[in-house]
Amino acid sequence: TIRRCRGSKASSVVVMQRLQSLVGLFESRNGQASLSEIFDEIYDCKDIRDKSALRMFDRDRKKLENLFAAQGLSIHCAEPRKYVLERGAQSPPISLRLRISGEDVQALAAGMKLSAHFLPIFSGSAERIWEQLKIGIPGEELQEKGDMFARATTVAFPVSRTSKDAFQKVVDAIFEKRVLKISQYKTYGGDEMSFHISPWFIYFKYHSWYLWGKAEEFDRSGPFRISRMRLICPAPSKTYVSPPENIDMKDYVYRDGKPGAQETSYSVRLRIHPPFAVPAMETEWYPGQVIRWEDPRKQTTAICEFYSSGLEDVARWIMRSLDSFEILDPPELREIIEQKIEIYKQRQNTLP
Repeated sequence: TIRRCRGSKASSVVVMQRLQSLVGLFESRNGQASLSEIFDEIYDCKDIRDKSALRMFDRDRKKLENLFAAQGLSIHCAEPRKYVLERGAQSPPISLRLRISGEDVQALAAGMKLSAHFLPIFSGSAERIWEQLKIGIPGEELQEKGDMFARATTVAFPVSRTSKDAFQKVVDAIFEKRVLKISQYKTYGGDEMSFHISPWFIYFKYHSWYLWGKAEEFDRSGPFRISRMRLICPAPSKTYVSPPENIDMKDYVYRDGKPGAQETSYSVRLRIHPPFAVPAMETEWYPGQVIRWEDPRKQTTAICEFYSSGLEDVARWIMRSLDSFEILDPPELREIIEQKIEIYKQRQNTLP
């Protein structure tokens, strides 16, 4: 375990992070690591003959030995291309000293608070880890600053209820690259279905956590809301389908539609009026969007342009501030909005 505290002897945070990773590598392998493992994981180098990486490793090794000489720490070559980390039997946990600022404390406090909000199933863990982290923060003033910032940080954003068991099974399957069988799943339209899925990544959108993956029953990958999953179990007989190389998760997250749906790219052009024009100018709503004032001098209406692989998501966004929008393109988007308005009117007219 490496504890962070004030008073650094390191030349930079980058070096200290590398030393921390080096110790962590040895600890995870019972004190032994091959030169190829060290080069690959610490120095991002595949060639064990690389002289630059070898010099850096030698410097880091000597720096660690100097820092923890009192604990009898040494890293030596036990056999060709294999190194061993040893330290005194009664020595305390290795502690690397890093500087921590008020901004760092605020970031930690806010992070713990936000994680507790967006993952309420882990709120207890977030509170416990913050209390433990405070022990390593030097000075009561910084600790109090962190507590005050945590109390002052809140999010007025709803989060749907998600089973801790379901969430953990999905996360474990992503790490272990294994297929899951979802025996019960309720779609957005209320239909029941079951499927086998190779999970790729999770993300938070609107008010829910979603899993993006490739289901065996569909031709294309797509999103599945975790809170709607029931009876989740591993499917070891199924072959895991890996995501494409260099996958751009943000691009996938902003895709619209249902699992297996055919993708069509739409060019969307909107005119946005007050009162939503100013907030619209302040936010990136879609990747690659171009948003500008229609008249830079008046700054009243904005023109927003972007490409979307679906329109249902865009329509729901527009409906939140419908009185501020004009849909310039595409006509299919206008039709979706008009259909939603018509359905609303029909239902209102049937009220007693």
